[in-house]
Amino acid sequence: MKLASIGLFVASSLAQKSTYTFEQGSSGDISCAFSGEITLINLKRDKEVLWIKYGDQNPFPTTQNRFQSISSSSSSKLDLRINQVQLEDEDTYVCENQRGEGYDIKLVVTVKPEVAIEEAPSLVVNSGEELQIGTCRASGAKPRPQIQWLDDRGKVYDANEDATKKGKLTDVESTLVLKNSNKDHHQRRFSCRISQENREITTLVAENAVNVRWAPENTIVQGDEEFLELNEAEITCQSSSNPAPKFSWFVVDANKTLEADFPHWKISDDGATLRTDSILASDNSAGFRCVASNDLAEEAREFFLAVTERPPSPSESVSDSISGGAAKNAMVYSIAAVICIVLLIAFCIVLKRTCITKKEVYKTEDKEERDSLAEAELEAGNKKEYFM
Repeated sequence: MKLASIGLFVASSLAQKSTYTFEQGSSGDISCAFSGEITLINLKRDKEVLWIKYGDQNPFPTTQNRFQSISSSSSSKLDLRINQVQLEDEDTYVCENQRGEGYDIKLVVTVKPEVAIEEAPSLVVNSGEELQIGTCRASGAKPRPQIQWLDDRGKVYDANEDATKKGKLTDVESTLVLKNSNKDHHQRRFSCRISQENREITTLVAENAVNVRWAPENTIVQGDEEFLELNEAEITCQSSSNPAPKFSWFVVDANKTLEADFPHWKISDDGATLRTDSILASDNSAGFRCVASNDLAEEAREFFLAVTERPPSPSESVSDSISGGAAKNAMVYSIAAVICIVLLIAFCIVLKRTCITKKEVYKTEDKEERDSLAEAELEAGNKKEYFM
């Protein structure tokens, strides 16, 4: 049993007052006291005498059986206890003595509200849209209760409130609506705090957290400012969204594809990273586009590679020098060989022409010789005939 007691107020005139406040259902003590010798104390309500005390005798009730006397050795003091205080006990009582002196005792009864929270059927919303979180109710309260909405970070929100007066009692209904949902509300859990006269009664917490959906944003592609030829290399795409984004990679140059033109670059299993075990000098200035998407929208960002050629090592320099000298010698030999071949061909041509010329000369001389012999034979024949 809850016991409440507020100290006594001593008065000598009816104009003075004493106030007691009890919660409905509790038990509370009130006192009626005077100075000097008092032989009679009455406690009245609406001119009805509730309690009477004669001298130092224990008081006895006249009507209310919920009133209980508290022993007091003083004849000038009446102490009473009210069990199971009810709202109808709220009133102004009069305490007076046999001399006609008296004062008012005001009894105030408070009533705690019955509370409930009704959560919206769905707490899923797209960013920028309106979302009703729920309704919090505090019914049958006295004095009027206050309802305050807040999230799990302690941030307070304005809500739509409606109050209905029912006799001495008040019903209050408060509905929280997020006018412009955004990602700051994502995974927030809301509650309503109910209080009376700045004294907290209870806090009701919604069962489910808010699920805000938003399109990919703040997409970035990260990688080294400069890569060294033949080293491992990777670039990573990041984006914020709900549902989580899916990543796709493309070559900025629309005439090229990853598969055909950059087969040494591979996409990670989660799609967020593009990597190669050995970046090539030919990759320099190549551009890759990352597209982050979900069922709401997509966002793209580009990244261009800067590749520095690897400087040769000392052994590679010696090897290159040797191979360079050999190549130079080979080139000289090749040129000399070509020249020799050309000269040989030219010599053969000249020789052939010389042979042909000599052959023609020989033929001419032989013909002339044959012709001479023929003429000589002819002349000899003629001479022979002449002498015959």
